[in-house]
Amino acid sequence: MEKMSHESDTVFYFTEIQHAFNNIKRDRIKLSRLREVNDPFEARPTDFSDHETRGTWHHLKKCIDSRFPFICFSKSFRSPLMWAHYARRNYGCCVEYQIKKYCNDEYKLLDIEYRSFVDYPAIHVGENFAKISISDAAKFLSIKNSCWRYEKERRLLVSRNKTGISEEDGHLFINNKEFMNPTRIILGYRSDNDMSKFNNLKELAEKNEIELIYTKPALRGNRIVHDESKNIKLKQILKDNEKNQA
Repeated sequence: MEKMSHESDTVFYFTEIQHAFNNIKRDRIKLSRLREVNDPFEARPTDFSDHETRGTWHHLKKCIDSRFPFICFSKSFRSPLMWAHYARRNYGCCVEYQIKKYCNDEYKLLDIEYRSFVDYPAIHVGENFAKISISDAAKFLSIKNSCWRYEKERRLLVSRNKTGISEEDGHLFINNKEFMNPTRIILGYRSDNDMSKFNNLKELAEKNEIELIYTKPALRGNRIVHDESKNIKLKQILKDNEKNQA
């Protein structure tokens, strides 16, 4: 696996084993559209009662949806809620990526800000957002209600004009080789339940020199931690494999 030569940030992507396998094998990752996200209050203010501007807000959301899909990451792999909600209750995994530290008209990496009362820049009745820029779209996609704070989200905004975006079965994907690489696969503590999928991912990780990390619920505190005993055994297995292939 080619390493990043630029200064980079570490982000974590929770998913299922099969999705992780497909993404790494095909150097791609799924893009989310605004209309697909879990939060029905995304990119709309807490006070949505003004009927005069409500139509303009809907227009704004449609324009962002059509122009700027995004990828949702986290700053940490330790939240049990994230494993429950996005990694199939610990049967899945969390892929650690190194992502280039830069932004331009095609990419923008956002740190989500959480507020109890969400307010955005003022918009005006009839305002046209058909040509909204990535920087302006970011103002509406970088703030969420504080109930989502556990996600510790980082969000990569991508322009639809970017080359490398493809559509498959109604979903958008982007080739990620240019701007980020997987460096570790952090395995849910139940991830070896389906041995066939688990072994396929393990073989792919070895082939691409991606480190595998086992996890477990912490013995003290409500968080997910490395399972050191399993990780030591895994390293020994990998060493033995290398010797046998030599």
